[in-house]
Order: sequence, then structure tokens, then C-alpha cells
Amino acid sequence: YEGSRGLSGECFLVAAYPLAQQTSRARRDRGRPASFAGALIGFALLALAGAGALRIYEYSAENGMLGDAAWQKYKGQSSGRYGMLMGGRTEFLVGLEAALDSPIVGLGSWAKDWRYASQVGTLRADAGSAVAGPDDSWLIPTHSYLIGAWVSAGILGLLFWLWVLSLPARALARLNTIAEPIAPLIAFLAIGLIWVVLFSPYGAAQRFSAPFSIVALMWLLESYPGRNQSIA
Repeated sequence: YEGSRGLSGECFLVAAYPLAQQTSRARRDRGRPASFAGALIGFALLALAGAGALRIYEYSAENGMLGDAAWQKYKGQSSGRYGMLMGGRTEFLVGLEAALDSPIVGLGSWAKDWRYASQVGTLRADAGSAVAGPDDSWLIPTHSYLIGAWVSAGILGLLFWLWVLSLPARALARLNTIAEPIAPLIAFLAIGLIWVVLFSPYGAAQRFSAPFSIVALMWLLESYPGRNQSIA
């Protein structure tokens, strides 16, 4: 809807998540306890669902089923050097380079450097995307919670968001072993958090929605500390 590819993919995965839960329940009904292998099977099913959603989008966009704007956007990003995923997020690559130049202490809050800011246009041209001039502020672009924190705060900022990334994986694995009424909401928050931590800038409404997702996942893990425990 209105070209929201990331959110549509997220909703597709959330809709596919009950399939992984059904697989886990079938194993338990046969007397097999929840296991790490079962969690891996669940994540594999989600990965297959994600690959299927991506292929459906590619076919639909390439054949004009999503409109001319979507077709042009898809063609521009998929025909470039970095592929569809990175083609529209070249700031991620620039931010990663900046982080690797100072991986321990970072470059400081609201770090500015014209060398990194000016690289975005070059990378977009290589990716086949529309090219615009760099921002006059010369802020180092990142387009990622993870990379942005690494650039700003160094290794400590990176470690924090890596820990945050562990929450969705742990929460989704825990959902496979319990009967939680709001499991679809938790799955939606978990999958969405993975996406934004990796590929979205941390600002504006994200400063409210991301902490909400983090707290919700922490609530789930604290409420169900054991594999088969449940609460009213």
C-alpha cells in the first residue's frame, strides 16, 4: 500500500509465523519437547516465507502489477551494483565504512565529515538510483540504528544494539513453546524491530516505537522464563 515494501514484507512474515508455531505444536503433540532444532526449523520456515514474499514482489513490480512508480523504483534498484536491498540504502554502506574507520571509540554524536556524506551520491549512481546532492550539514549518513550507534558511540553503541537484536530472536523462539494470546502482536514487533535496527534511521517516531517494541519483548521473556511456563 503506497509503496510500503518493508511493512508489507513484515506483515507477510507475521502472517506466516503461525505455520512455524503449528510445526512446533505438532512436535509437542507427538511427545517431542521443544528444542533448539525446533526453533531452527521455525526460523527456516520464516526465511522461506520471506524469500517467497520477495519473489512475489519482484514478479509483481517487474510486470507492472504495482503501478508505474513501483516498476521504476524496482528497476532502478535491482539493476544496479548493490541489488534491491542495498540499492535504496547506500547510506548504510557509507556509515559502515565510517564505523570501521573508528570502530572502538566512534566519531561522536552527530558526527560530520564531508568525505563520507559526499559518497552517497556516487554509491546511488552505482546502484542505479536517483542521485541528489549531499546534505549541507555534512552529517555522516547511516540509515541504521546499529551502524548509527557504532559511528556515534563506538563499540559500546554497537554492543547495545546487538543485544537488542537478540531480543526478537529469543522472543520468537520462546513463542514457539508457549500459548500466548497476543503472539501475533509480539511477532509483529519482533520482526519489525529486526528490520528497523538494521535498515532504518533512529529518529522521529522511531524514538517511541522502538523502545515500545524492546519493552514488549523484554516483558515476554520475563513473563515466560521457562520453556513451558505460562501466565494467566
